[in-house]
Amino acid sequence: MSRVSTESAPPWAHTNRPVNPVGGGSAEMNPEPSALARPRPARRELRLTMRPGTAARVGLDGAWWPWSSDPAAEFPMLVVALSSWGGPGLTMAYNLDDWQPAGPTLTTEGWTLRLAGTHTTPPSTVTFVGSTSRPIHLLVVPAGTPAAAARVALQTVSSSRTSAAIEQLLADSRISRDAGPEAELCR
Repeated sequence: MSRVSTESAPPWAHTNRPVNPVGGGSAEMNPEPSALARPRPARRELRLTMRPGTAARVGLDGAWWPWSSDPAAEFPMLVVALSSWGGPGLTMAYNLDDWQPAGPTLTTEGWTLRLAGTHTTPPSTVTFVGSTSRPIHLLVVPAGTPAAAARVALQTVSSSRTSAAIEQLLADSRISRDAGPEAELCR
């Protein structure tokens, strides 16, 4: 029994329906015990934009819109993506007021990253320190932000013409730093 891949299937495909390549038809027609297994959760996209490499350094290197405020759930995919710019991750700094509690380290893709949650890291930001480059500073769009406003912030930060301060970027995009979990249900 195999499943339709969610990575290559078109959006309209029924990716959670088991397929039986041997007997033909669906699992409902050829029930097997494995057909009752729970489907794997779909991978969520990484909502990250980066400034062009040729853009002048003005503080932020990009913007990120995580799905939640849980570092253990959100940081691994971000770390993997940022490692292509900065090498294997060494440290991820974040503001403690923006995130749920987390342990002191995170292991992903075979390396251990130090999590540096502080009150001195600017709110609504994370800083990734890799082994091969300068720190990468990202604006964090709060998880509960409505999609239209979040997309404006992501596009604004990735623009090579942007030099606005973090609070101004959020205000211009009509984003509240307090967008909580209840707003996530509305997306």
